Amino acid sequence: MASTYVNDLRLNEMATGDGSGTWGTTTNTNLELIAEAFSYGTEAITTNADTHTTTIADGATDPGRSIFLKYTGTLDSTCTITIGPNTVSKLWVIENATSGSQSIIIKQGTGATVTISTGKTKMIYSDGAGGGGKMVDALSSLNLETSGIIETSASIQTPLIEYTDGDDAITIADGGGLTFASTTQTNGTVTVGVDDTGYDVKFFGATSGSHMLWDESADDLKLVGAAGLTVAGDADIDGTTNLDAVDIDGAVQIDGTITVGVDDTGYDVKFFGDTASAYMLWDTSADDLILGGAARVVVPDSGLVLGSTAVTSTAAELNYVDGVTSAIQTQIDTKTSTGKAIVMSMVFG
Repeated sequence: MASTYVNDLRLNEMATGDGSGTWGTTTNTNLELIAEAFSYGTEAITTNADTHTTTIADGATDPGRSIFLKYTGTLDSTCTITIGPNTVSKLWVIENATSGSQSIIIKQGTGATVTISTGKTKMIYSDGAGGGGKMVDALSSLNLETSGIIETSASIQTPLIEYTDGDDAITIADGGGLTFASTTQTNGTVTVGVDDTGYDVKFFGATSGSHMLWDESADDLKLVGAAGLTVAGDADIDGTTNLDAVDIDGAVQIDGTITVGVDDTGYDVKFFGDTASAYMLWDTSADDLILGGAARVVVPDSGLVLGSTAVTSTAAELNYVDGVTSAIQTQIDTKTSTGKAIVMSMVFG
């Protein structure tokens, strides 16, 4: 009876009485292939190939047997890779190390496939169901739970771990960067860094170029681009607040001194009214307070002070004086005109 290779590692299974005098060699080869199954293998894809086949060789060394399998080569489109035989049930960690920014699709039979983006690595397994065999993402439904704290005395460095389940995704990039692609809920305190050693934290908005940044080097919380700050309740600010521009669209109560600019360096301050074109402007370049449009100065009786002298006249009295002054001026103008006429008559007859 001839040897068979029906096991998942395609090892030589010798029949009784087969391979007389070669059992030692065959056994050693099988042991080497078992070791290969726990090792690292690399397989190159033909340049720009749309399909590729990896077949685990019967009783001989082959990269497809390795638990960690890296595919290399240059691609200009997605490449579908069929791993056979389709009766093999096995676990692989497969890396897409191809160039050209193309994905690879891993399949066994006509069943489900697993797509691996360029530069990414996934742990997958085959079910060995023959023609209908499928590949499964082993970590697609991974649920990591712990009742305590995970501690390590060294930095965690990982080539890449990617978990995807529909729209939910978690990616741990090379060097330990962590990316969440969906809503994340943390039921506890989040601490970034330690006292006097911090790290930048950035939150992006829906508008391009807009984000909130905790800048650890400047010890500042920065709003960038279209990012704004909306306070639904009270805001309590202790210390000096420096604002480059302020747009206030509601009532503001300020229980303290407001200073705009410094001595000999001022800034315009403009207050608009409800009437179009009505405003009050402190014009810093002219050193003037200007009333524009329908804007007025309303002062209660006895509330006007010129220099250090209080004006005690009422508004009615001021209006009367204005009227008297106007009448006197009219009389003076009339008499001046009459006097000029008399002089002219005396001179020229």
